[in-house]
Amino acid sequence: MIISQATFSKNPNKYISSYKKNGFILIKSVLDKSDFKELHQTIVIILNKFSKKRIIKNNLNDIKINNTLIELRKKNPKKFAHFFDSLQTSTSILKFWTSNKVLNTIKLLSNEKFPCFSATDLLLRVDSPIDEKNKLNWHQDSGYFRQNNKGGNGINCWAPLINLKFDMGPLEILGKSHNLGLVKVKKKRSKNYGSLQRTLPKNLTDKYKIINYEMNMGDILFMNMDLVHRSGSNFSSKFRFSALCRFHKILKQDFNPGLNIYRYSDKELNKKVHGF
Repeated sequence: MIISQATFSKNPNKYISSYKKNGFILIKSVLDKSDFKELHQTIVIILNKFSKKRIIKNNLNDIKINNTLIELRKKNPKKFAHFFDSLQTSTSILKFWTSNKVLNTIKLLSNEKFPCFSATDLLLRVDSPIDEKNKLNWHQDSGYFRQNNKGGNGINCWAPLINLKFDMGPLEILGKSHNLGLVKVKKKRSKNYGSLQRTLPKNLTDKYKIINYEMNMGDILFMNMDLVHRSGSNFSSKFRFSALCRFHKILKQDFNPGLNIYRYSDKELNKKVHGF
């Protein structure tokens, strides 16, 4: 379902049932242009550090930014990886996802009286055109992040940092696939800075219809943690920028306290999820 933030806020209960049924909801215009200013600036400043360039504009659609990213990734993959890793722990991504606008929407969608949430793996993706190395296959976020045993007690959020057309590869989802529950799969990591994969079997994913949407800055896709999804294919000539965050309900009995997103206090659970 697609709904505007203003309409959703007036009567959230009307749309929560649709979210639970389909496993996702796309809410338009949760944020406005001003909410992206600091995050865009941070991306450019950190890129300047590793590329040794002096990019002035903070417009992520700027051709100079795009060409600099292409050059850095091709000529120095290690520095590109350092650029990417530096973004993930910046205070700007933390402020972006913990703004009152986002948290109020999470509170309404969760139907919780008190907004007591855990936020994990605040991530900023920088996906190059025609990329297979870091493109994630069909997976569930509950396979990576077990803060809640039940996928319905967590919310996976995905937001573009630029306006996305279909040729840039918006996130692809399988509607109602959250009804599978958590599917246990083996993990695999490709070499040369490839992403960790927990790919679901084809015989399961083929049962569902692929859904994706063109999205604008300010739109956020909210998903059940068990919903199956994957990276879209970027056939454009530009990098795709997007931000992700996972929210988990701390007060639920199925919540698993952890020292951080990669290591749980429960050693047995940590072994099952991460293998150590």
